[in-house]
Amino acid sequence: MLVNISLTTNTSYENQLRIDVLKNPFDSNTHQELGIYALSINGNLAKEEFTLAQELYKNTFQKNPQTSVLGEESQPIEVWNSLTTMREKRIAEEVYWETLSKAYPDYTYSYLKRAEIELELGEKKIAQKLLDQAHYTSPTNKEVKILKKLL
Repeated sequence: MLVNISLTTNTSYENQLRIDVLKNPFDSNTHQELGIYALSINGNLAKEEFTLAQELYKNTFQKNPQTSVLGEESQPIEVWNSLTTMREKRIAEEVYWETLSKAYPDYTYSYLKRAEIELELGEKKIAQKLLDQAHYTSPTNKEVKILKKLL
């Protein structure tokens, strides 16, 4: 199976994940880490990596049932379900704050919340625009100024 690992941006962390996958192609954890990273950038790649991680995870425990894990370890499919559920909740929350900011365009906090959610979802440009809007509605707001500097 050929796995395409091209992502939209090329960071040193991404490069390290790629190297780890190439060094350990049969390790479910490396595929899961790449899947987590890719979730906000490329949903299809994230799903592929989690699917691969799940298969490798099952194979590891089927081939060697004596494999012991220190502490509790979740199967990759459980992690995937948890992350996608959390992402869906954040998207629903963003819709709520968007509705609120349309109803009350001068409510700066709604833009800040939306920017926070967009950042978590990997949408840095949208977050920047929302912070610009927050700055427009409240140019003296200290939180807005701090967040704009951080972004």
